[in-house]
Amino acid sequence: MFRNVRLPYCPGVNQAAVVHVAGEFKAYKLARHYNVPLNKMKAWLAGDEAMPLMLYELLAFRVRCELPETAGLFAGWNIVNGERFTGPNLDHKGGLHWSDIDRMPEFRRADSVATKQADLIERLMKERDFYKRQCWLETRHGLVLRQMFDGTSSDRKPPRQQPNL
Repeated sequence: MFRNVRLPYCPGVNQAAVVHVAGEFKAYKLARHYNVPLNKMKAWLAGDEAMPLMLYELLAFRVRCELPETAGLFAGWNIVNGERFTGPNLDHKGGLHWSDIDRMPEFRRADSVATKQADLIERLMKERDFYKRQCWLETRHGLVLRQMFDGTSSDRKPPRQQPNL
């Protein structure tokens, strides 16, 4: 079947493994699966014509379950158990599920919203502390002014120390 096979170079893949994977399928099944004419597929598998790089990468993908360089952002990522992506610098141990890929823009927006909420909460806490301090100071000064102008002693004496905030 593979007498004079001319295969493209694909780093990290043994060409014999790709030939073995291609040999596991009948030519008509591969032709139907990749939507090419049967004669063309037989010529590629027999080595009469050079195998296209994309077909070789698809067969190599079946060998190593690693996405080729043509996969864009996901180049070099592995597929685990047929449903999860794991890649370099991925801090989630289980990998990404197929369904999570569609939600990537939502994840980015959610991260942005969470950052903005944290900043808002921090700013509101600072404002709350400021107004608490201001109320305490105004109350203290109000009591002092009342004593000065009324000349009467209030039942409440102004606190001597500012409370811990």
